[in-house]
Amino acid sequence: MVELFKSIANNGAKFGRVLVVAGLALAVFSIFWFLVAALGTKFGIWDFGFGLMTMTFSWGVRLVLGTFGLCALGILLSLFASPRTRPAILGLVGILISSLILGRLSGVRQEAERLPPIHDIQTDWSEPIAFSEELMKIRGDSNPVVDAPVISELAEGSWPGYGGRLVSEVQEEAEWEPPLYCLHCSDSDSPSDIDNVEMKEKYARENSKQLKYAPYPYILDSKYYRKSLDDVFESVEFVVKSRGWEIVKIDEEAGIIEATDSTSWFGFEDDVAIRVRLAPESIHPPHSRGSESVEEPLAEGEFVPVKVDIRSVSRVGLTDIGTNAKRVSKFRIDLDRAVHRKR
Repeated sequence: MVELFKSIANNGAKFGRVLVVAGLALAVFSIFWFLVAALGTKFGIWDFGFGLMTMTFSWGVRLVLGTFGLCALGILLSLFASPRTRPAILGLVGILISSLILGRLSGVRQEAERLPPIHDIQTDWSEPIAFSEELMKIRGDSNPVVDAPVISELAEGSWPGYGGRLVSEVQEEAEWEPPLYCLHCSDSDSPSDIDNVEMKEKYARENSKQLKYAPYPYILDSKYYRKSLDDVFESVEFVVKSRGWEIVKIDEEAGIIEATDSTSWFGFEDDVAIRVRLAPESIHPPHSRGSESVEEPLAEGEFVPVKVDIRSVSRVGLTDIGTNAKRVSKFRIDLDRAVHRKR
């Protein structure tokens, strides 16, 4: 009877070692599986629905869970007979790889659920930036670009309460909005629009606790510069080129630059338009360029404020998982540096 149990234990341990090796092989294979899913989407071998939803979040999750199970069962069976250390180490390596992949996938899913289901971000929804015919032709049958986009009703399944709502309203709710008046300001302060933007950025740099609770911990307002229109436009063009975006159109007369940016992993293409123009008269004196009622001449070296807006729109998907908001935020930071560098 003892010999029988020993035989069963030895056979079980051998089978366990086979499972461990198989599990580790699958763990390594799963890394290439997700790589192929992403690169196949990036290079157009299959569409994003198959590469992201099917290969990654459907088949991929099952593959990783199966790997985890094989390694765990293999470790357990291999403990019944020597050698125990080597199978345990191999099995733990497979479990570690699987855990890291599952953690990454879970993080992406949680981030997608935490962020609003929008894929169209811009800094001024009161005057939306329209894409040119050239860019719209390139986009083809992808997500529409309209002045007042509405979230699809399809989003209700994963994001209850968002279907049918205006994207502009949802973006505003998602942004971190610092207070305009605080201990740094006196009650008599009445900042202009330009001052408001500067004040928001000042509070953002103070790392308010509210930042970590906001879906978009970014300032997504228009940018204003007291520089010449040409200088600001040159800075915008410099930033677009330095970020490696593929320029579609440059219209200096209209103050518009259009480009396409791609995500590094799946290669999702997002289209961007930047508009550079003089700020509306409501935030600068009537002696501005283009105004007929000149009350006072501009002082030497003084410029009418230049307003810069940016719009970034994904071609596919209900949600961009915050990609467009990050792009707009980073562009604004880079533009500040480029404009100030020209002083």
